[in-house]
Amino acid sequence: MPEKLEYLDCCKEPLLETVIRFRWSSHETESIRRCCHCGQHWYYLLHESCHQDASFDHIVWCCCLTVEEIRLLADSPRQGCYSLIDQKTGFLRDDEGVRTDARRPAIPQG
Repeated sequence: MPEKLEYLDCCKEPLLETVIRFRWSSHETESIRRCCHCGQHWYYLLHESCHQDASFDHIVWCCCLTVEEIRLLADSPRQGCYSLIDQKTGFLRDDEGVRTDARRPAIPQG
């Protein structure tokens, strides 16, 4: 089901659908998504961390992808794509709000 992410800047009403899913669980999602309205592709990362006090951190990070970057990500081993993604800035939404020039957050892999 497409997800509306109004803070993205690809068009007036960004609505993202998953095109390629790399990782998915109830607390973690990593995928390439496409805007249903304008066709822009995005790298999408969602991570939730649960804490002992029953609180949690919710992070969503997205960055625009070119056609060549999509191809490289789709063809690369999982760890191989991070060097490409780590060079980009994107949109970070967390408990503090939205930042538009954020680097990919450091998230433990596992």
